[in-house]
Amino acid sequence: MQKAKLELPVKQFHQLYDLLGHVLDHDAEAGYLELDNLDIKFLDTVRNEMFNQIPDEEPIETTYAWTTAKNATAITPIKLYEVKDFSDSGLGFHITSDRGSEIFCIKNGCAHLSEDKNKNWNFTTITND
Repeated sequence: MQKAKLELPVKQFHQLYDLLGHVLDHDAEAGYLELDNLDIKFLDTVRNEMFNQIPDEEPIETTYAWTTAKNATAITPIKLYEVKDFSDSGLGFHITSDRGSEIFCIKNGCAHLSEDKNKNWNFTTITND
């Protein structure tokens, strides 16, 4: 038997799986759809096959930078700034400042935090699991 592979975003896989379950439950309760036993078996088979193909959602990690520096330029202390990307060396990164501009910062001794470069960034990573 020839088989096709359905490729959908994971969220749409879940939506379609739930919709088929709703159709099957609705017809079983009310009978409005007038599905015969072969149709019900077919929908149930498709739904079960979909369940076997639904991939696990990958956790999404977001890293935020924050500081306790009080006199920083366009940076609020203890505010989380989403890190856009780290440089190749891993020592620098981009954030959007309070003024709305994208700036490049360095982890230790960032000039945006203090003129004498004695303040550092802290980081926290949050996972959507």
